[in-house]
Amino acid sequence: MSRQTAGLLSVMAANSRMELLRPATARFAELLDERKGKVRVEVTTAFTLSQSQIEKITETLRNVLGAEPVVQNKVDGEVIGGMVLKLGDKVYDASLAAELDRLRRDMRRESKGRPTSKANGQ
Repeated sequence: MSRQTAGLLSVMAANSRMELLRPATARFAELLDERKGKVRVEVTTAFTLSQSQIEKITETLRNVLGAEPVVQNKVDGEVIGGMVLKLGDKVYDASLAAELDRLRRDMRRESKGRPTSKANGQ
């Protein structure tokens, strides 16, 4: 362990700030990736992606971003299908759940504009 690292840990411990170690380490890793031209991408899908699917997504993102993506697959059954991409603070939602939600909102909006028929024929 370097002197600087030991010093940082000592100061954090002395000031009861050890709970900040994990977020500080994660942020440092992000900064290091940025310096190396890498972009962390969280890909959330309903099921675990295969290695070949991850490779295809990585290649597509490499071409779009012009940087080397570091892809992490997160599984969330509520996505239903498709995927949600998170790049830093940006989220691109191409999930089936989001599409169904958009359709639901559109249908509600359309139904509000239609006149309702009365049951008693008036």
